[in-house]
Amino acid sequence: METMKISIFLTVFFLLMIAISVDAQMSRKDSLLLKINTELTETERIKTLHSLFGVFVNNKQDSALLFAKEAFEKSANFGDNALHGQSIMNLVHAYYANNFLDSSKQVLLESIPFFEQTNQYFFLSASYRNLAVIAETLQLPDSSLAYLDKCLEVLREHPDSIVMGDVYLSKGLAYNIKGYYELSADALLQASRIFEIVGNDNHKGYALLNLGITYEKMKKLEEGLDAMEKAMDYFNAMNNWRAATHTINNIGNFKQELGRYAEAEKAFKEGLHLAKLTEQPFVEMNANYNLGKLFYRDLHQPDSSLFYFKQAIPIAEALDDKFVLGEVNNYSAFIAIDAGDSHAARNYVNAAEGFVDDYPNLNDQESILSNLAEIHEKLGNKGRALDFWKKAKTLQDSLYNERRDKQAEELNIIYETEKKDAEILLLNKTVDLEKTKKRAFRGGILLLALLAGAIIFGLNQRRKKEASEKKMAQEKRKIVEEKLETKKKELTNKALQLAKKNEFLLSLEGELEQLKSTVDSKVNNSSKRIQRMIRRDSDDDELWEQFGKEFTSVHQDFLDRLKAEFGSFSKSEMRLIALLKMNLSSKDIAHTLRVSDDGVKKARYRLRKKMNLDSDIDIQSYILNF
Repeated sequence: METMKISIFLTVFFLLMIAISVDAQMSRKDSLLLKINTELTETERIKTLHSLFGVFVNNKQDSALLFAKEAFEKSANFGDNALHGQSIMNLVHAYYANNFLDSSKQVLLESIPFFEQTNQYFFLSASYRNLAVIAETLQLPDSSLAYLDKCLEVLREHPDSIVMGDVYLSKGLAYNIKGYYELSADALLQASRIFEIVGNDNHKGYALLNLGITYEKMKKLEEGLDAMEKAMDYFNAMNNWRAATHTINNIGNFKQELGRYAEAEKAFKEGLHLAKLTEQPFVEMNANYNLGKLFYRDLHQPDSSLFYFKQAIPIAEALDDKFVLGEVNNYSAFIAIDAGDSHAARNYVNAAEGFVDDYPNLNDQESILSNLAEIHEKLGNKGRALDFWKKAKTLQDSLYNERRDKQAEELNIIYETEKKDAEILLLNKTVDLEKTKKRAFRGGILLLALLAGAIIFGLNQRRKKEASEKKMAQEKRKIVEEKLETKKKELTNKALQLAKKNEFLLSLEGELEQLKSTVDSKVNNSSKRIQRMIRRDSDDDELWEQFGKEFTSVHQDFLDRLKAEFGSFSKSEMRLIALLKMNLSSKDIAHTLRVSDDGVKKARYRLRKKMNLDSDIDIQSYILNF
């Protein structure tokens, strides 16, 4: 009883600390928002925008992106390279937080020459590291490792312990994705040691969190749990509640695997409360799903299991998480079979089958196929059960071969690394021995001279190669920019030609109206047919569709960003937006759309209202600068 009271007290204290932290952050946010509306110097304004970005980036990413964009634009021509460098990295972070990975990557690639020219080696190495993180997110471990190697090249000449720790952290994640768990654990341990030295407790927490995940895949449950609990201590000390929420759920998984079910239940429930408080639906869904599994498989309480599964379903549907939806239906089928409700069990298993092919993780798919086979067997569907057992076995064999190949590759990498280390050690011992002999000493001097010459030659060749590659990259970029500019001009010319054509057709239509009033009915009927043909030609959807494709290729992510900001637009609104983006005059827009000048004004007014823009904002200028 006393232990329960202490547990309840600690939980309440923990949640109170979150509330205090949130209140403090809200107070700082309000203070910064008031400050930004006062008269500030340009430097103060940019720094205040940086602070606002920091406050909003973890809870309101769209607002953080607006602040980051404004700081980036203001610092671009301000002349303070360090301030602009920080603005670049904030913008990269904001795009990433909003899941605009292509935009984040593009800013990084375009900024690397700036960091090189201004000797901002911290941001240069961080740029390569962030490119690796994007590749990591896209599940491209080879690309991630390539960017990390580039980062290490910069760090060899310009060491930075913080970035070095992040590099080893990213290496650990990339090796984990590739299935090289020994290499992953080594890299994450190295990252943890570096963060310990520099005193970066938050990053050390992330290194230990991922080390725990790697140990779980290596079936080292005790070591994994120890790493997770240490990570939890660091996140609690740093008030990093989002990371703490994710970690406590992982701790629950470890304790469940170790058979410590009461402790697992407590961890999952604590994670569920934290997920709701910190508004993390994905973690909330997983906590409910984990509690459902725990109550069914280990605590044998089907009613409680169904309760938590039902809490997970609407979140999984909102997140379109096929794995959780499939698993919940499978477990629900098992519970229905145990209760003797075959009809409900068939409904659940049929629903579960609809999600099998959508599981991105083949290990999950193999597990689900086995569960489906077992369910059909219990329902007496021998044929269906056999089909799923065969599929599960085929996938199991494939996964076994894949794991075996990865283990062989990893062992080869480790062997080659150890072999090189042994060769270096042997060479050092040989050099030490030969130093005792005069003749060998002279040979060593000569060898060193040759080696120095080779190094100097190699460095010169490397510099020439880098200069050549840089020049080629600049030329390629110039060609791309010229092609893009040509496309823009062609697109504008097409739009103007369309406007002129419609202007001519409109004039021709007017002439036909006059002609109808002065000629007989036969000519009048012919005039009407010609007018209909003119209107069909003017409203050619195929022409507009081709125009839309060319516009998208020139302005790329413009329409996607606009839709993300303001929602969907009608076909006529999209046409007006495209013509405004091309900076056409109101007259040309009217002729192109075959409307009057008043019609264009009304369309612009409706568009401004839909985008919720103030009346003093010129919509064309806004779209041009968006």
